[in-house]
Amino acid sequence: METICFDIETTGLSPVNDRITAIAVKSSYGEDALVEKDEKLMLEQFWDMVRRKYPYIRLIGFNCASFDVPFLLVRSFKHGVRVLDVRGKVIDLRLILSHGNSYQHGKLDEYAKLIGLDAKYKGYTGADAVRLWESAQLNELGEYVLSDVKITYGIYERAREVGML
Repeated sequence: METICFDIETTGLSPVNDRITAIAVKSSYGEDALVEKDEKLMLEQFWDMVRRKYPYIRLIGFNCASFDVPFLLVRSFKHGVRVLDVRGKVIDLRLILSHGNSYQHGKLDEYAKLIGLDAKYKGYTGADAVRLWESAQLNELGEYVLSDVKITYGIYERAREVGML
């Protein structure tokens, strides 16, 4: 079973009105940041990577069940990009850590600090990611989204070590 941690950055919170600006993936085989002005191309690259490992994959994210996955699906729908049925293959670390309580507070960087992982890249937030996108600082945006996926991977490894997964 291949575990792929992933994270996305977007211009806002609505998959109907906003767009994906970056997708990062990390697995035991390496890591990559997909940062393209062409959203359709970025989505095709992501789904092609997942397709190579399907059906022997688990997609791991933080708050991904309610945000990242629906965003990926709706934006793929918009562009006519072929997706995979990932039902039953997605593990949301935020839901695992809250024991399914979607109302429990806790951000990615707070959990990172809790277990001694490095903080977010240059202290950036989602608002900074939008600013980086708008000012065409795509390399910097790529570094930011990669740092988030590395944190997600570290949280995943700790959850696995302590028997949560």
